[in-house]
Amino acid sequence: MDIDKYLVSLEKIIININQCYGHRSDGYQETINEHIQLCTKYLKEIFKLKKLDSILKSFNISLGEGVSDEGKEMFNELFFNTITFHDTGKINPFFQSEKMANLVINYLNPPKNLESDHSKLSAYMYLGYYLNKLDGFKKSDYKILKTIVYINAFVISRHHSKINDFRTRFIDNFDSDDELEKRIIDWVNDDEFVKLFKDDFSFTPLKQKGCENLFKKLKKQSINKQIDLYVYVRFLYSLLVSCDYYATSEFYGDNRNNVM
Repeated sequence: MDIDKYLVSLEKIIININQCYGHRSDGYQETINEHIQLCTKYLKEIFKLKKLDSILKSFNISLGEGVSDEGKEMFNELFFNTITFHDTGKINPFFQSEKMANLVINYLNPPKNLESDHSKLSAYMYLGYYLNKLDGFKKSDYKILKTIVYINAFVISRHHSKINDFRTRFIDNFDSDDELEKRIIDWVNDDEFVKLFKDDFSFTPLKQKGCENLFKKLKKQSINKQIDLYVYVRFLYSLLVSCDYYATSEFYGDNRNNVM
């Protein structure tokens, strides 16, 4: 499988991404984009070594049942770019200033209680980018791919945590009374934040009715498809965490990891 044809370039999407750091150690910095490039290097190696093409294809057939050929291609793009987007939230000015001693994007004004979190912001950036890209798909494709987008974003949001309940730990938060959630969502849709993106970007989270419809749809699926979805989430989570681990270790250890 030619993974490169599905990977998006963060440089072509997000302004200043190369001025934001993902890691630093003893005076050395690694940009977010450099970290992602290492992650995707390991992604391709793992896929080749473990012969994972057939597994992804089976998920595409099962979870993407009924979508067009174009939709199946987008399914793959959504999958692989979960890796690409997983640390984009490190553009959070609090993360850059507190963790990276970098004031490059101090013109943004995030809510103070966001602190230096990046996983949730990365998930929202993935949603804001890809929900816009899905607008051009026919309705039947859109409905299926939209569910995949939210599931992938959930995996991003949990890549430094346990992969637990999709609903209570992610979806329900969009229409909750949690002030932090509301402030983050408002900030992501602020004009200054949106200007970071060279392509269309906006994140309109699911309201209560949308959340209920999503879970009704998931519950109506056959038991086999529900099992496939559960395995898919675990598969993607394991792949993301592995790529992140190998790439981060290479930066800090100054050596190349063996994925055997």
